[in-house]
Amino acid sequence: MDAGKLIKDEFIRIGKNIWNNTGNQIAYYVGTTEEYGEIKEVTFHLIAEEISYDYKVFVVTIVDVQTVVLEYYTMSTREKEKKDFEIEKGLNAFKEKVHQYINGVLFKASIESLQNQIELRKQRNLPMRKAIIPGQACVAIFSDNSKQNVGWIRIEGDMVYYYTAKGLFDIWRPDMTAQEKINAEKLKQNTEQSLIASGHISVININDVLAIS
Repeated sequence: MDAGKLIKDEFIRIGKNIWNNTGNQIAYYVGTTEEYGEIKEVTFHLIAEEISYDYKVFVVTIVDVQTVVLEYYTMSTREKEKKDFEIEKGLNAFKEKVHQYINGVLFKASIESLQNQIELRKQRNLPMRKAIIPGQACVAIFSDNSKQNVGWIRIEGDMVYYYTAKGLFDIWRPDMTAQEKINAEKLKQNTEQSLIASGHISVININDVLAIS
């Protein structure tokens, strides 16, 4: 029995269920640490990007072929509970304990609290969402106090895609020479990822857009 892989797969299933049950608001990450090609540790994180939340809920250490150690970090009180499991006859007892935690009142209340925080953040961001108009160029002030010329492209979730000052100058400047227009058309044919890599497009969290004019 490959305990590490089975535990990893179980956490992936749990993460997908949380993702679906929260309407794609709370994501997950399953990490592993390996030694000589064998998984020795599995971690399970919950992530809410809108509120910059990343919390390690479970850590499982595979001691040997007979024993695993489960550590559960409560989301509300941040206390740690630790329990050893003999897995020689399977992972049923381990899985039952994990599901006992995630189906518990405290865990469900913590998930609900995260969703409420996400909704509050969205409400606070609503005026900025209305102010950011795709296709419009303006001056934006970011959370690092920088003032930048930008050209809004779109909003995806809490992430805002925009042309940088370089992008506006090289691609959309009105008074171009004939050669500059040719170069601009070539840039327009590039993928978005290429334009991000070249500094013509950038992405920022809407929470970091303080003002626009």
